[in-house]
Amino acid sequence: MLRAIVIGGGIAGSFISHFLQETGVDVLMISEKTTYPPIGLIHSMLLRFDTDMELAKRTLEIYRSLDCCSWVLKEYPAYTFIGEEVDINKYIRLWSSYGSDSREITIEEASKLMGIKLMPGGRAIISKDRLVNIAGIVNHIRSRVKVINGFARLKRNAAGFSALVNGTEYRGDIIIVAAGAINGKLLGDAGVSVPLKSYGCRALLLLVGPKLDKAIIYDYVNHFYMRPATPLTASIGDEESPLVDPLNMPNLVTPDFITSMKNSFKSRFGKTPISLLGRQGACESSPDMFPIIGEAATGLYIMGALNGYGAEIGPALAEALVSIVLGGKPRLDVSRYLLSRYAGAVFPSDWEIGHEPHEVL
Repeated sequence: MLRAIVIGGGIAGSFISHFLQETGVDVLMISEKTTYPPIGLIHSMLLRFDTDMELAKRTLEIYRSLDCCSWVLKEYPAYTFIGEEVDINKYIRLWSSYGSDSREITIEEASKLMGIKLMPGGRAIISKDRLVNIAGIVNHIRSRVKVINGFARLKRNAAGFSALVNGTEYRGDIIIVAAGAINGKLLGDAGVSVPLKSYGCRALLLLVGPKLDKAIIYDYVNHFYMRPATPLTASIGDEESPLVDPLNMPNLVTPDFITSMKNSFKSRFGKTPISLLGRQGACESSPDMFPIIGEAATGLYIMGALNGYGAEIGPALAEALVSIVLGGKPRLDVSRYLLSRYAGAVFPSDWEIGHEPHEVL
C-alpha cells in the first residue's frame, strides 16, 4: 500500500488527505492545530478567470457531497461594485455561464434590496454567493485520518525526503507539502526551490446592524469586501498585501487599518461602524499570482500559493493533485496551475505581490 505523508492541515492539506484516503492510500497528516473562524469563509462563484470558475464549480460539488457538520453552505445575496471603466457585461456573462445568475442594477435598486441607503460610486451587480463551514469540514476530515499534531520540518538526505516532528522522523513513499504560507520556508530549508512568497491578510469584525449582516459585498470602488458573521455583525477586509514572515507575524490590525476599513465602509454605506475585534493571518503567492501544484523533486509534491482564495479552488486543486500523484489524469484542465510552468525559467528572487486572481479588475 502506498504511504503518503501530508504536511499541513488547512484546506489544502485536509482535502489532499481526504482524497488520498478515499483511494486507499495510507495517509499520515502532520499539522499544528489549525483554526478557522466558525462564521465560515466565502466560497465565491464570482471570479475573474474561466479556469478558476471551473475549479470553483467543482469545489462546490465537493462541498455538497460532504455529509458532515451542522451546516456546510449558506447562501446570501452578493453585491459587486466595480468601476465605470470595467467591462461589466464580461463578468455578468462569465458568472451567469457557470450558474451564478447575475445582472446589473442601479445603486438605487441595490439600496432598496438591501434596505439601507448606499452612497454613489461605480456600477452594481447582484448575484448570489455563499459561506462555507471550513472549520467544521476541516475538523471532520481530521477526525477520519491519522494526524500527528506538531510543527514538521522537511529533511533531505541520500534516501530522499522525510518529515521531522518533535524529534521523530517519518518517512513515506511520497511527501506532499501543503502547509500554507510556510511552504516556501519548509521547502527552502530542505534545499528545494519553488517561487513562493508570504504576505499578510487581515479582517475586522464590525457591528453593522440587522440588514448588512445578511449580504456579501465586493466593493472594488472603495477597496473592501464584507461577509456576514454573527447576527448584527460582518467581517470586512481590504485589498492590501503586506509582506510578512509567517513564523514571526507582526501586528497587522493596526489603528491605520481599522481607520481605513471604517472609512471604506462609510464611503459605501454613509455611516461609521463600530469595530469589535480584528483577525490576521498569512497567505502565499507565486510570481503570476496563481496557485501551484505538482512535483517539486522526486517523491516530493507541493500545493501552495492559494492567494487567499483557497476556499474557492482548494478542494478541486487537491483532487487534481491526488490524481497526478497516483498517475492519473485530473478531471479538469489544471495546466495553468502546474509547478512545471516555471520549469527552466529564471523566476525572480523577489517580485511585487499583484492582485489576487479572484479580484475583479
